[in-house]
Order: sequence, then C-alpha cells, then structure tokens
Amino acid sequence: MTAPEKVVSDLQGVAPSQVIELFELQLKAALHGSNDIYRFHAGVNAKPAAGAIVWSGNSYQAYPVEADGFEYSGEGQLPRPRLRVSNQLGLITTILIAVNTTTPGNDLIGAKLTRIRVLAKHIDAVNFPDNANPYGTPDPTAEFPREVYYIARKNSETRDIVEFELAAAFDLAGIRAPRRLCIANMCNWVYRSAECGYTGAAYFDADDQPVATLADDVCSKRLSSCELRFAAIPVTASVTSGSTTLSGLTTAQLSRVNVGDPVFGHGIPSGTTVAAKGTGSVTLSQAANSSSTLTRSGTLSTNGLSLVVSSATGLRPGMTVSGANVPANTTIASVSGTTVNLSIAYNPNSRGSSVTRSVQASKTGGTELWLLGNTSGIASNDLAGNNSGIAANNPHGEKVYTNTRITAITAGTSVQISKLSRFDDGDQFTAIFWQPVTFGSATYTFTGSPRYAIRANNALPFGSFPGVGGFYA
Repeated sequence: MTAPEKVVSDLQGVAPSQVIELFELQLKAALHGSNDIYRFHAGVNAKPAAGAIVWSGNSYQAYPVEADGFEYSGEGQLPRPRLRVSNQLGLITTILIAVNTTTPGNDLIGAKLTRIRVLAKHIDAVNFPDNANPYGTPDPTAEFPREVYYIARKNSETRDIVEFELAAAFDLAGIRAPRRLCIANMCNWVYRSAECGYTGAAYFDADDQPVATLADDVCSKRLSSCELRFAAIPVTASVTSGSTTLSGLTTAQLSRVNVGDPVFGHGIPSGTTVAAKGTGSVTLSQAANSSSTLTRSGTLSTNGLSLVVSSATGLRPGMTVSGANVPANTTIASVSGTTVNLSIAYNPNSRGSSVTRSVQASKTGGTELWLLGNTSGIASNDLAGNNSGIAANNPHGEKVYTNTRITAITAGTSVQISKLSRFDDGDQFTAIFWQPVTFGSATYTFTGSPRYAIRANNALPFGSFPGVGGFYA
C-alpha cells in the first residue's frame, strides 16, 4: 500500500487517527536577505522541548497561529487563505524589519508557505514517551498532498497579531501572460547583453546614424536598428585573384561593417572574414581565388555548347560568358579541366549553310530513319530540323528536338538521326539540314557577379522580430 493509500485507508476507518496541521515558511534570499525556513504548528506536545512536534526528522515549534480559508469552493475561484500569527513577543515584527532591510516594504511578500497535514499514527516515535507511537507505525511518507501558497500581502500588523493573505502558487491574479510583452517592430532585449549578442564596433545613435564611439552608441529598439548591426550588407564590389582587397564599398556600407564579419560572393573562399576596414574597401582574411573579370582565349565546340580555353584557373560556375558566337546571358554551367560547359541547350550560331528536303519518317527497331530519296549536300553530323527550324528550348509543337544530328547516311536515300522525333511512322514533312560550323579561336570574357554580402541575414537574432532573415543573394 502506498503512503497516500495509507492516509485514505485510515480516514475511512471507524476511528480515524487525529489530523495534525504543520506549516513551513521559507524565505527567498533575493527578496528577504536569507533562505531561512521557519517550521511551526498551532498546538502543544508534552514530550519535546517547548511543545514541538517532530515530523520526518524536522522539528515544528509550537506557536500561536491561526489559519483558515483553505477550502476550495468548486466555483472556479482559488482560495485566498489567511494566516494570523501572534506578535506578543515582537518576533514577527523583528522578522519583518530584517526582511524590509533587504527589500524595503516587502513584509514577507513572496515567502513560500507550505501546509502539511499528517495523521498522529504516522508521526515520528520521538514525539511519545518511551519513543513508541501508541497510535500506529511512524511513516515519514504518509501525508496528505502538500498545499503550497505564497504570501501575497500583509493585511495588518499590531502588537498582538500580524495577519497575512496567501495566494496559491498557480493563482494568476495580477500576473501578466506572457511575462514578456511582444510589441510589433520593438525589441525587448537589453542592448549588448547576452540575449542581444551584439558586440561589434560599428556604432549608431537612436536615429540609426553612424557615430564614432561606444559612448554614443544607442539602439533605438527598432527592426532597422537590428538590421544595421546584424543583417547582411549587400554591396556591389570587385576582387582580383590573389588579392585580399574587396573594393567598391560606400561609406554608409563601411559604417555597418565589423572586423570578423563573414564575406560571401564570387572569388571569396569559404570561411573568409573581414580582417580590416579601409577607405572604400575591406581587407579579407584570405586572398580571392578568382577575379571579378577574366579574359581567356578559347575555341567553341562544333555544337557551340562548350568552350575549350587556354586556362580555366579562376573560372567558376555562374560567371557570365561573352564573346564571338556565344548567345547573350550565357553563363558557365560547369568546368572540367580546360573545358567550360555553357548554360545553353542550343547555340543558334552552330548552324551553317542549309538544304531542304521532303522526307518521310520511318521508325523501326528503336531507331528513326528519314527517307529522302536524295541525300546530296547532306553529311553526317549535320543538324536536322523540321520546317519550323530548331529553337533554343524546343517549344511545344516542334517535332524535331534541338541538337538532333545525322548519325549515318544509308544508300544515298535515307539518313539516321540521333534523337527520335515526335513524328509518327510514315509521316511526311519538310526537313532542313544545316552543316556544322567549325569555330576558330577567339577571346572570351568571363564576368563574376558583382554582388557580394558581408554577413548573412540568418545572423539576425530572433528578438521581437520573428521571421526576419534569409541569405542575401
């Protein structure tokens, strides 16, 4: 049988044991200057000194005290018990004076009062003659559920009696929830504290204007102030491979930069930070591994989709490619050795002279032949298309896919193509065949994005600004 079951079982008996009420009053050092615990009960006992009752090894002193109002009404309102304590010897007043020295006017508010109820048959044997409990077997775990209250206020204090009003630990009367009030576009964190986290040497006043010294540094608690100190700083700048200088920053941008801020962008190695601030530039902690603009001599492949260059050093995916026979807005898709693969699916400049023929599609055995009757002027590797031509992305409705080429010529009357078309077996149509172009060497320019970021927005602290962030790109 568990301890609570023992209490219930005894109360349901024919002659239940007497209920003894004990109290513990615990102070809190931050409020009251100490963590002292006062244990007392409103009764007398013959054996221990001064009538104390010993329960679970703790001595509860006999003291004139009266407590009531612990009953729950069941109507939703929590009880507000009253505790009246004798002040005949000035003991309570002495305690109040000591407490109020730590917190003026506190009067024990916030002190924890625990109400403990036990049965006489379960209290310690030391309470009885011959150290034997005549009512039953002592059990320090057998007690009613403890009731915890806190002193809410001092109702009165006289030379005879001091009365306190108690509140339950979960009584929310007068408590604001949530404890921290969140206001739109207003940060509640203490500036430059652990929760704010800002320790930078970029200083601003209450109007978000740059200032020179920490003494003048003030956070206005607005989102704009937080962004000045934490959010990404987008800049249009440039670097040179092997250099540690990122140039092109404005004075306003530099005012937000802190030494140690991470830097992101073309040619910036991973893990690079700001090592120092200059005039219109910052010094990087690592040298750039690519320049903002590079020129290389190179030759386009026959299909115009890749470029073999003299050197691929410093070339990175995403750089814009410009030069002879390269369509506008083309970028580097990937780099393999000295071969630069372009982002385009089709290069219209790869088509040379053309011939037109009436053909019939023949699809057998997973291959496709075009029956021409006359293959003169047509050679293997020629580009093939229907009468609407070849578009860059093969729009819906076009039946010959981009970069379709002739793979073989059969008996001078038909050609085999590299990609199955969308024609059905037996369809007749007009086809165009373009001879491939052999490109010569030319000079090409590779340009990296001039957009850089110092810091990333994901460094912006949560604070009172949920949802703010995202990487600058």
